[in-house]
Amino acid sequence: MDGDSFYVLSFDSTSHAIQSEKRIKESFEIVTIPTPREISGSCGLSIKFLSSDPEKIKAFVLQLAVPCSLYRLNGHKTGQSREVCEILRHK
Repeated sequence: MDGDSFYVLSFDSTSHAIQSEKRIKESFEIVTIPTPREISGSCGLSIKFLSSDPEKIKAFVLQLAVPCSLYRLNGHKTGQSREVCEILRHK
């Protein structure tokens, strides 16, 4: 992951975020953050990956038992927002 982008996993509910956080921490270095404004339709908590391996992150997300979406966000804001790319939606 270059210094200009990062990966965020958002959830449909806070309970899904908390439940998944424990499992994800076993495999990745993460930080729980408020869901970025650029990501709509999710709960207020998201997980920011500090990992540099998006393929490993995607493979792991597909194993989760809860609905979630993985995004790549540009680290630099343009005005009040930043570029967002949905990488994966897991239901």
